[in-house]
Amino acid sequence: MYRVSNCIHHPSYISLESALSYYQLIPEHVYTHQAVSTRKTISYETEVGHFNYRHLKTNLYFGYVIVQKDGLPIVIVDFEKAILDYLYLNASVQTKEDIQALRWNANEIETKLDWDKLYTYAAIFNSTTLNKRIKALKKIILDAHTT
Repeated sequence: MYRVSNCIHHPSYISLESALSYYQLIPEHVYTHQAVSTRKTISYETEVGHFNYRHLKTNLYFGYVIVQKDGLPIVIVDFEKAILDYLYLNASVQTKEDIQALRWNANEIETKLDWDKLYTYAAIFNSTTLNKRIKALKKIILDAHTT
């Protein structure tokens, strides 16, 4: 389905809940395939599934890689950018409690996340709101590690 998503709306890369699931950050299976694009926000209902594409400014369209899945190349956001895209594009995530309610796998974040890379990427967003969300996420991860 990731390859189909890449082909339906171009340019796009797998991100948001789909990428979080791919990287095992969320426990839920994602039924709507989520991606971002420099084109307008749009959804497609097809015979093979539902596909959502969120608009991202051209200067924020970075941090993706091409990987092989089921023998096909897919364009997917990398681990750090998956987190940033989600926190940036979801206005409902405002507080530490909102981030805790996401039930992200703190263990996966702690072992896989490159904080330097995340901060380098975050600087490109130039968003005070995003920086506050990152700070709250880091506190949650540190708290989980100490308990």
